[in-house]
Amino acid sequence: MAGYILTSRHLREYENRRSMNEGNQGKIRFMSETKQNGKELEKQRIADEAAPGIMPASQPGSPNDAGHAQARQAEQRAAHMKQTLLAIRGIKQLMITETEPMRLIERACANLTRTLGFHHAWIALMPEPGQHIMITASSGFNGEFEAMRENLERGEYAPCIRRILDQEEFIIVNDPPNECPDCPLATQYASHAKFSHRLSFQGHIYGILSVSIPRAYAGDSEEQNLFREIAGDLGFALRKMEDAETLRRSEEKFEKAFQNAPHAITITRAEDGKFVDVNPAFSTIFGYSREEALANSTVGLNIWAAQHERNQVIALLLAGGVITGHETHFRGKNGEEIVGVLSAQVITLHNEPCLLSSIGDITRRKQVEEALHESEERFRALIMQSGDCLILHDLQGEILDVNPCTCQTYGYARDELLGMRVGLLAPDSTRQEDNGSEWEQLRPGVPCVSETGQKRKDGVEFPVEIRLSLIELHGQQLVMRLCRDISERKQAEKEKARLEDQYRQAQKMEAIGQLTGGVAHDFNNLLQVIGGATDLALEDLEQEHPVREQLEQVEKACQRAARLVSQLLAFSRRQIMRPETLLLNDTVADLLKMLGRVIGEHIQLQWLPSPQAGAIHADRGMIEQVLMNLCVNARDAMPDGGTLTIETHDALVDEDFRVLHSWAKPGRYALLGISDTGCGMDKETLGHIFEPFFTTKEKGKGTGLGLSMVYGIIKQHEGMIHAYSEPGRGSTFKLYWPQHESRSQAPEAPVNAVASNGTETILLAEDDEMVRKLAKTILERSGYTVLSAANGAEALALYEQYAHIIDLAVLDVVMPEMGGREAYECMRVVNPELKALFASGYSENAIHTNFILDKELTLIQKPFTTDTLLRAIRFLLD
Repeated sequence: MAGYILTSRHLREYENRRSMNEGNQGKIRFMSETKQNGKELEKQRIADEAAPGIMPASQPGSPNDAGHAQARQAEQRAAHMKQTLLAIRGIKQLMITETEPMRLIERACANLTRTLGFHHAWIALMPEPGQHIMITASSGFNGEFEAMRENLERGEYAPCIRRILDQEEFIIVNDPPNECPDCPLATQYASHAKFSHRLSFQGHIYGILSVSIPRAYAGDSEEQNLFREIAGDLGFALRKMEDAETLRRSEEKFEKAFQNAPHAITITRAEDGKFVDVNPAFSTIFGYSREEALANSTVGLNIWAAQHERNQVIALLLAGGVITGHETHFRGKNGEEIVGVLSAQVITLHNEPCLLSSIGDITRRKQVEEALHESEERFRALIMQSGDCLILHDLQGEILDVNPCTCQTYGYARDELLGMRVGLLAPDSTRQEDNGSEWEQLRPGVPCVSETGQKRKDGVEFPVEIRLSLIELHGQQLVMRLCRDISERKQAEKEKARLEDQYRQAQKMEAIGQLTGGVAHDFNNLLQVIGGATDLALEDLEQEHPVREQLEQVEKACQRAARLVSQLLAFSRRQIMRPETLLLNDTVADLLKMLGRVIGEHIQLQWLPSPQAGAIHADRGMIEQVLMNLCVNARDAMPDGGTLTIETHDALVDEDFRVLHSWAKPGRYALLGISDTGCGMDKETLGHIFEPFFTTKEKGKGTGLGLSMVYGIIKQHEGMIHAYSEPGRGSTFKLYWPQHESRSQAPEAPVNAVASNGTETILLAEDDEMVRKLAKTILERSGYTVLSAANGAEALALYEQYAHIIDLAVLDVVMPEMGGREAYECMRVVNPELKALFASGYSENAIHTNFILDKELTLIQKPFTTDTLLRAIRFLLD
């Protein structure tokens, strides 16, 4: 892209030049042009201002010959083409001499109008395609371009400019004042046509070039081709500047790296070791100035401690082309030996082989290692067995030694850590320069303790407690760094903070509840006044009175408002429970419209009421609150859509049911089921869903109190709640509301009031051992022969062995290894006429939604009663 040619330096220079008054520039430029070109320039300007091809009206005594007019037009045309070619030549010269984009476009605009090839010219550049224009240049507008420039830099582009940037490379506007009346330059163009062309090269868009010419030339293909050539030349020039800027930056980066590298970098001729260049670090390490080095060679300066080592290195390089991490010995200007780590490779420079070498000075590290070696047994016994990370480094931050715990904690090998800057163990966001300032405040015997973050080799960050101590070893000051991983402590602190947040959240909810309760109480008083006054007014009005209908609407609104206040009081837990005899089906049906708006159109809502659900004695507002909470949770579990099923049933809980469900209480209930096809929950989550403050939603999106309130309301009504869910299979909540004694409608008597016994053989597959044993006992006590299996695979194996005697299969839908439906399909291969009864903790309608069962198959829902099971089996067998 073209973005990098508009550097901050370029923009500063451009802003300084643009701060000059453009109007004054135009006047000065015009005077200079006039003086330079003299009478010929003025003559040509006057000739161009008159539209070619339209001769002035005849004057007395003037020739009016058509041939003369054509000759005059041809003369004007030739002069114009000459000036256009001069402009093209000037552009090409600018491509050679100019190296900066702002100067190029400024001089190009001036050249286009100075040669009189064009009357107006402006160029706009953008840093990247799609970004606002940042640089403009113009000529010939006499200071009237400022409004256009401001529009461009704000990104307010005229339609023709947008066409050039997005669709067409070249457009022609024959009559700008009429075709572009909103353009700030429309009046400037006057009787001229406008050419606009995209400045681009090989798909890279740099900006726009726009000029004005006499209208008579706008349709000339030669004129258009010349203008295209100018735009192409400018696009090529901008690309060349872009490439030059890239090269300059690359060279600048290399120069910075070369000059600031901590290791000595040298370039020498392979033939004789003559220095071609050295960096400042070479002078620091070896003591020779750059001038001394460039005037000599490695042999002349005698920087190798042993000549045979140099010969070995040269032989290795010439044979393999590169060496890395080669430890060897050098000699400085003062004659002291330097231990260095050499990395080098053969390069070609000016058509001759050279050696590019990097030498890291590890003399100090070697000295410290030798000093440490003297007391290694005692010192290492302390640090190697420590459970904390121990790092020894010098005042420049170079690691000299570490213990095994450090390698284990940080994930590095010991050799990787030795010589590394200790600052590299810190996260990038907190890393500081290793200039020794961090340890200036250290004093011998006074440790410095702090907490910070560190980073392992794999990039994982973890908190540590660091204790820094300044020690002296063989006359050299070193830093002993003890690091202790405090991740567990931080986690405990976070957990404590989380519990405190929960406590504060509970306090906040309590405060909100108190406020809500107070407001609701006062609002109830107001509603009492409004409702009472409305009732009195209605008593005094005749049935035909015109105001009566409006007062009845007020009365209905009061009733709705009272229900809303009841919901507010339920939230604040200040409500007085007002149970009434309700039909569960009617109560749910009243909420369906509002539920549809809450869950959204992306979720399909199924309402499946049972006429046997019966009546309950409960608080209507609390039921609505429970249903709304569960439906909102189901919606959140299906962000990509799904099916929400609400259904009612008549449920009889007996002692057999209680054997497997300790939470159950015998009795007759109206069962309300809410099922979704969402993400579901695992057993661990399912065990905590009714606990206060437990939530599976993101932080800030759930209080964890919704299901706790649902649980409390159900218990307050002497009811029961049971949740059934598996990951990826959705969730089902079953709410058992005690049926009221005075039921509005008695349930229909079953077809078979008492299930009859049988003598057939039944294959029973159930993964829950207690349920399996109970079902087997029930069936055998009723005269059936039972073959039981713990999963679908075992059931299939039994069926393959005893298919000839099995009359019916009772299969759990969801089982490990193989589900009931899959096992049934395999059994039907052996006997297509096999009868099956399926059982599941999911609702029947939710299962059908997931296509687990076909309509011709039979399902009983868990928990089921003995009578239900026996009657279902007898129905299938008979």
